[in-house]
Formats: sequence, C-alpha cells, structure tokens
Amino acid sequence: MNILQRDLYEMSRSDYIDGEDLEKRLEDIEDEIMDPDGETIMVGADQDLVAERQKLIEIIDEIEGYAEDKVRHTYLYADHYFPAYAEEFAYDIGAAQRESSWPPIDWAKAAEQLKQDYTSIEIEGREFWYR
Repeated sequence: MNILQRDLYEMSRSDYIDGEDLEKRLEDIEDEIMDPDGETIMVGADQDLVAERQKLIEIIDEIEGYAEDKVRHTYLYADHYFPAYAEEFAYDIGAAQRESSWPPIDWAKAAEQLKQDYTSIEIEGREFWYR
C-alpha cells in the first residue's frame, strides 16, 4: 500500500494545502482502488477511498478551471491563516518592511483586499483561497 499518510480531511485541517499533495493523494488512492485497466473501480474497494477520490477529482477540476498554473503549482491557504499569509506575501514582494512599525498595518484588512485576486473553495467544511 502506497497511500499517503495525510488524507483529505487531515490536509484540510492545516494552514495551507500544497496542490501537489492533492494530486499525489489522488494518484495513490487510484493505485489502491482501481482495476489494472485504470478505468474501473475494483469490486470490494474501500468505499471511504472511493468517496475521497471523487472529492479530490472535483477539487482538482475546480482549481484547474481558475488557477493560473496547474494544480501541482498551486497553494491553497486556509481562511483563518490568510492574514498571516498576506503579511508574509507583502514582505516577500517588498510591499512592506519587517523592520518598520510605522504606519501600523491591519493585516486582516490587507488580507480581505488581497482576497480580491484569489478564488475560494470549500474543502471538508473549511474555506481555502488560491490563485
């Protein structure tokens, strides 16, 4: 068995999800439950894995419809984590300086503005943002 340790539910409980992990999880599940022809699900396959496979297919299809890059190069940031992501992103692109404390930045408001450039998706009952 080559199933990844983290299932979709566990991934959805983290601050962010690497799109590559979604694709790898789908591949591992398919290796486990699909007939050798790769087209049909094996008789007696674990129904939890069958259901998770369907969710992953739907998530990946939705991301591929909106993401600028392929899913493999997409990160999905949990809504609760997005202000911290916005702060790190601002530092990374030089829009804010770590050493500067003036003027103070409201990172929650900055995150709300940044969300205009992102698309949201619900995964296992939690909202994530990606582009």
